[in-house]
Amino acid sequence: MTVGENTERLGTWQEAFLVLLRMAIGWHLLYEGLVKLASPGWTSAPFLAESRWVFSGPFHWMAAHPAVLWVVDQLNVWGLLLIGLALVLGAFTRFAAACGIALLFLYYVASPPLPGLPSNGAEGSYLIVNKNLVEILALCVVAAFPARGFFGLEGRVRTLVARRPPAAPADAPGLPPPSRSRREVVAAAAALPVLGGFVWAVLRKRAFDSYEARLLRAAGADVDAVSSATLKTFRYASLKELKG
Repeated sequence: MTVGENTERLGTWQEAFLVLLRMAIGWHLLYEGLVKLASPGWTSAPFLAESRWVFSGPFHWMAAHPAVLWVVDQLNVWGLLLIGLALVLGAFTRFAAACGIALLFLYYVASPPLPGLPSNGAEGSYLIVNKNLVEILALCVVAAFPARGFFGLEGRVRTLVARRPPAAPADAPGLPPPSRSRREVVAAAAALPVLGGFVWAVLRKRAFDSYEARLLRAAGADVDAVSSATLKTFRYASLKELKG
């Protein structure tokens, strides 16, 4: 018996949680990219300029050169969008996970929460481990254990790339392959409701944010946001302003 035959196949619940993990990370990255794409004034320049560690020199150089910064911003936005979409749909999962690991690693080394380094405090308090490192490790799990059984386009993509119909099951060589093909179509289509839910949630949030922003602007407040490769700015009120 070969080593491959000794390998235990993932159970249904194990694959289900791996799929949920993959889709959750994809949802987050996809929304991060969408927010940046919808914000004309967004740039990673403040994030790069605030870099403090051994790689701060290259990051500061990127922030200081507009042409290079434009390329970095475009790679950042479209990288988040494409990686997130691939993870949600379950297409090219390992490649998308590897690209996500590389992108999140750059976020981490640009501003690592290490002892002795200044922290902007925009997202909470961290010590060595932050959300970028957690998502890097989660994507390592997704890449190491891709859930191929359901909820994803991986099977259909492999079939299309191979340009041949899937083989008949070994225990019934006389049966035609359409049954497996139908199962793959159902598995691929199962990810579409999640994508539809993402679109619905984005539209609802944009409608709410627009209403909230109008109220804040009417009150004279500043509106800001925070996301990956982004620094949140704070405006502190004086005691005189707080009176009444």
